Amino acid sequence: MSEKKRIAIYLGWVYGLGLMLTAAIWAATSRAHLDLQGVLVVAGIVFMWFPACAAIATKRMTHDSEVKLIEYAKPRFKGNTKYYLFACFVPGVLIMAGVIAYFLVFPRNLDLSMPFITQSLATAGKVAAIPTVTIPMALLACVALVIVAPFVLINHVFAFGEEIGWRGYILPKMVTEWGLVKGIVANGVLWGFGHFPLLLFGFNYNAHSPATRIGALLMMGAFACSLGIFLSYLTVKTKSVLPASIAHGAGNAIGKVGLLVCVTNANAFFGPSFCGLIGFSGLSIVGVYLLARLYREYGPRKSPAGSSRLRCEELD
Repeated sequence: MSEKKRIAIYLGWVYGLGLMLTAAIWAATSRAHLDLQGVLVVAGIVFMWFPACAAIATKRMTHDSEVKLIEYAKPRFKGNTKYYLFACFVPGVLIMAGVIAYFLVFPRNLDLSMPFITQSLATAGKVAAIPTVTIPMALLACVALVIVAPFVLINHVFAFGEEIGWRGYILPKMVTEWGLVKGIVANGVLWGFGHFPLLLFGFNYNAHSPATRIGALLMMGAFACSLGIFLSYLTVKTKSVLPASIAHGAGNAIGKVGLLVCVTNANAFFGPSFCGLIGFSGLSIVGVYLLARLYREYGPRKSPAGSSRLRCEELD
């Protein structure tokens, strides 16, 4: 079976599982009358394991013995310390840079009384006095969060479910078919589009109309493309998805911290979360740089003639 067919089958599994999740969320909120936010939390956890399930299903259906997922699950620390440090702390630095850039562009949206927490408590029927923070306190908190984010281990576990599917299994096949640059870019965009089950219900962008939902899907594609380059770079350089899982998990841990000090009616398409246009601007710049480095190092490589795929380890 050709790698193109395996790519199509993998995407069919990922997007098909997404459609089933969409139906489940709709049934839980409209028929069972469950709280949407609570349902989205559970759905998000389940969603992160769809790529791993799709990879396993595709391998079995197509009798694919080329990709051994266990090889990409190995840590491979030797000689890769700098990439693990990169994975641990660079995402947090870029996220915080995006938060700062957002409030420099939209200074009126900065609200140090933390209305997000107040509103969340009010929704839960609770009232509490939230102290107003100062800008130095907020900056100090940013530094602390960047340091702490890599140690929120549970996030890495869930991120692994996405990384083993998108970067460990299907990325080498996309690079084989479309070349290094196109394969990595396509991998990120398709990964972003795969988030449609959550985006339909307002996840990340508070999109609840047809126009804003389409905008959210396009924005998620652009954001995931930038982040996907970052994660693909780590996977290619270390021959493991664990650094990508750490970077992904660390980003998820603090990706929306900017919302804590933002007015509640701000346009989520711009930020300050890391999936907003300004929020992931730093990530985009670094992503272009990393993609250029990979291209300079490996060129527009595909798999050699007669080989069914390009192994990330062959790029070493």
